[in-house]
Amino acid sequence: MTIKIKKMFFAIIGFISFLLFGLVRYWERAGLIKKSTAIILSLVFLIFGFASFYVSVPEEITRAAEGDYLSSWSTNAANDYINGITTDGTNIWIADLTDDGVHKYNMSGVYDSFWSTPLGGSDDPRGVATDGSNIWIVDYVDKRVIKADMSGNYVDSFLTSAANANPYGITTDGSNIWIVDITDDEVYKYSMAGVVQSNFDTNASGNTSPRGITTDGTNLWVTDDVGDKVYKYSTAGVYDSDWSLTANNADPRGITTDGSDYFWVADTVDNEVYKYEFGAGAPPAERRIIIVQ
Repeated sequence: MTIKIKKMFFAIIGFISFLLFGLVRYWERAGLIKKSTAIILSLVFLIFGFASFYVSVPEEITRAAEGDYLSSWSTNAANDYINGITTDGTNIWIADLTDDGVHKYNMSGVYDSFWSTPLGGSDDPRGVATDGSNIWIVDYVDKRVIKADMSGNYVDSFLTSAANANPYGITTDGSNIWIVDITDDEVYKYSMAGVVQSNFDTNASGNTSPRGITTDGTNLWVTDDVGDKVYKYSTAGVYDSDWSLTANNADPRGITTDGSDYFWVADTVDNEVYKYEFGAGAPPAERRIIIVQ
């Protein structure tokens, strides 16, 4: 998608220059200025006018579509078996299956710190989600969700429903929690207290291997580990669209978004975090600008 922007300032200057050119010609005919002076002024205003209009041609700001690949960064050496990923817009947290904990980074991928999952440590932390006040970690082995504060201290926990027997990815909008089940390919919706509300199937949309999940409060995005895609649904589970991941991001697990600018997808094989366009709203300053002549 493109946005055409007229450089109105230069267009106005060009218009004024041509007006002055005409005015100089009038002064010459009226005998108010010498012919030599009129010729010099006419050339100056004429050149300036054409130059201004040339500079005022439309710029084309390229706003990338949802899912366009931007960049990637490698996780810390200790964070060598990455799965779930989440962000509050200021920091990023990534669950690790090797050290049974959560690693913290800034938004550029600079490593910050680590804490083990609370409540004795999760045997198999998969998904991770935050609402900016707390962090939820999916314990795949014990089929539970552990709630911690932002420093990793235990707050609460709940067991997933009997049907949600293989929980994996998790996300929250602060009012509800959604958890992916990797065996029945379903997404289960819970209240914040851990009471299951509803569920929907991802197979019908073509997502046969759901893993990570994220939300902006209006939509849900679910990674497909086999198709190497991201599928978009309404929070009620209605399929919307899908997009392919970049070729190197061939083993997607967790996904997160800041809800306005970007997605981040964790790749469990190359331990890389891939950044993609969110594709909505005005393009941030880092978007590229192409001048079209």
